[in-house]
Amino acid sequence: MSQGTIAHQRTENKVLGRPHHFDDERDDGIDLGEYLLVLWHRRLLIVGVVAACCIVTFIVNLRMQPTYEATAQLVINQSKLGEQNAPQVTAGMVASYKALLDNHSLADRVVKEFGLDKPPYKLTPLEFQNDIVSSDIVRDTNVIVIRVRLPDRQLAARVANGLTRYAVELAQRLSQGEAVRASDIIKVQLDQSKTRLDSSQKALEEFKRTAQVELLKKDVEAILGQRKDLLGLLVDIQEERGRLAAAEAQLAQKQKIDTMKRSLDTEPAMLEAARAGSSTGDTKLLPLEMKSESVNPVYVQLEQRVANSRTNLAALEKRRDEVVNVRKLDSGQLSKLSELYDKEAELARHETEFELAKKVYVDVATMYEQSRLQVASRAAQLQVLDEAIAPDVPIGPKPLRNTLIALIVALIAASLAVLLMDFIATSRRPDLDAAR
Repeated sequence: MSQGTIAHQRTENKVLGRPHHFDDERDDGIDLGEYLLVLWHRRLLIVGVVAACCIVTFIVNLRMQPTYEATAQLVINQSKLGEQNAPQVTAGMVASYKALLDNHSLADRVVKEFGLDKPPYKLTPLEFQNDIVSSDIVRDTNVIVIRVRLPDRQLAARVANGLTRYAVELAQRLSQGEAVRASDIIKVQLDQSKTRLDSSQKALEEFKRTAQVELLKKDVEAILGQRKDLLGLLVDIQEERGRLAAAEAQLAQKQKIDTMKRSLDTEPAMLEAARAGSSTGDTKLLPLEMKSESVNPVYVQLEQRVANSRTNLAALEKRRDEVVNVRKLDSGQLSKLSELYDKEAELARHETEFELAKKVYVDVATMYEQSRLQVASRAAQLQVLDEAIAPDVPIGPKPLRNTLIALIVALIAASLAVLLMDFIATSRRPDLDAAR
């Protein structure tokens, strides 16, 4: 059987009200003509439904309050401070700033400032975020577009500008908060390093004041000079002892008083006197001798030399006793020198601690001064690229467009409803015929 014959039979069955089991059971295809015929028979109903929907849609749109959309733009720029070290603005960074606009506290602030929580709007921050404001990222750019939809076009512009202003302030506050937190962390380290520096400086000054290393060093230098002269002193003592022994030996060989014997015939003057005094010319006086005693000058000189030598030797031995017994300069270790070494080592330790504390303090102070600049140089800046202005044309409602959409939707819905009704009616007829 041809397709034309099958279609004609189905049409006839529909017109006569025959059930579908009279159709050719071998045909399993879909015949669009059959459906079009059903729709044609119900055309008045479909047109009525579509017309009613269009009229209702048009009237409702005409009576709806117009909605205006104000648009503002934000841009994320790279920091101008420290441009060489500043990171490039990435898509993730732009997305994070877009998420900043979805802040609930920001929405609550805008809603309260512009009275959107009062009649006629009575909006909550969540409703404001979901229904009134929207934000989008312009593709392949660092620009974020903010859209605010409200029935009042002036209010829509003011709300959009207020939202962008608060977003910029919040971004700056977060950036400054990061700088403050970084500065606070470094400030703690700076205070600790300052305390350490003051403590080490105070300890160094106190040690210098009590140890007096320079004075001790002068004493040690003097002692070392005296130790160097100790050998010469010992040699001088031995030399003086030698001179004393030689002088004492010579003195022992000399007599202090010299006795001189003289006869008259050895002294011409006395001989003449003796002869003149003897009138008889007696020569018996001639053998007489005269004795005279005198201090030996050599003995006196030797005795004086011995006395001087003993005095010098006593002085030298006194100096030696001072050097050896009191100052212990002949010992293997000098207490003053050991004390000097210990204090110099302690001084070097204090100076090292002070220099280290000073270097740490300078480094931390430098970091503290640079912390704000470094944080600002690493943070991108959110700026207003374009402020919103009051729109002239509302974005809705649009009666003609909405009516056309309603026409299409109503036409499809009415057609499907008619086909469904026909299918139900056709399916129930065999049961009715069998009951008859």
